[in-house]
Amino acid sequence: MFLDVLYRLFTQFGVSILNFLTAILVARYLGPDGKGMFVIITLTAGVMVTFGNFGLGQALLYSRAKKRYTNEELWTFSLIFALGWGMILSGVAAALLWFFAPVILKMQMNAMLMMGICAVPVLLWIEFNRTYLMGG
Repeated sequence: MFLDVLYRLFTQFGVSILNFLTAILVARYLGPDGKGMFVIITLTAGVMVTFGNFGLGQALLYSRAKKRYTNEELWTFSLIFALGWGMILSGVAAALLWFFAPVILKMQMNAMLMMGICAVPVLLWIEFNRTYLMGG
């Protein structure tokens, strides 16, 4: 039990250090304009993942604990759902940004922003499985 807590503590500490170093590298190499675009990309993808989560990670964890489905079935379901729902969310985000970006952000859609939006299905699947794996 204590080793599990210690392991998770060091894992979170390591992730925090990596995030800090990433922020320094992004600021150093992209400059103010590039960093602003990076923030818009990551926030757009993060908001889509947050709104698209629906608590599925906890539901997968609950189903695993009740032994209603095998781990393989749950993993497959999370993959299919994340890819399908993530593509829908990506389409909604792209449509909203295409319409609102020139008005609100004073910028046009570009390839970097579209790549960030296209990452939503993968990020959603990672979020589902992060919750599922951390619970077990």
